[in-house]
Amino acid sequence: RILIVLDDVCGGCQQVVTPALSQQVLKNAQFMLASNAPGFIVKTISESTDIADQDNIMTVKLRTNFLVRDGSTVTVSALMGSQSADNTTFAVIISGEIGERLGKWTQSTGTLIVTLQQTILPQTGSVDISFILRNAAAAQASP
Repeated sequence: RILIVLDDVCGGCQQVVTPALSQQVLKNAQFMLASNAPGFIVKTISESTDIADQDNIMTVKLRTNFLVRDGSTVTVSALMGSQSADNTTFAVIISGEIGERLGKWTQSTGTLIVTLQQTILPQTGSVDISFILRNAAAAQASP
């Protein structure tokens, strides 16, 4: 089972400064938040290959029902069995962001931590986070 966590569940949403045209969208989003518990609408993970001892492009897709502010941290954990060593400058690609970003990968816990550099609107905004892990040297059972 993969666990995906955002560190900031709409804390400080009222502090967002937006152009006049966007204010109604955010007002509607705030109304939605008042009636629904913050959570993921979409939370998926996919891989490019399940072949042992190969580089595997992992893609995490997230969409929430709450505002995710620029600077929020996303933690993906329980990605066990990878040969990819611990790395505090782990390369990730995040949709909607220019260039490569750096995250923190911990092999023993199968945990990736990345910081978003964009704001994601509730319901309509989504983000894809892609990264490469080296599959285990021998085939392993899916959890």
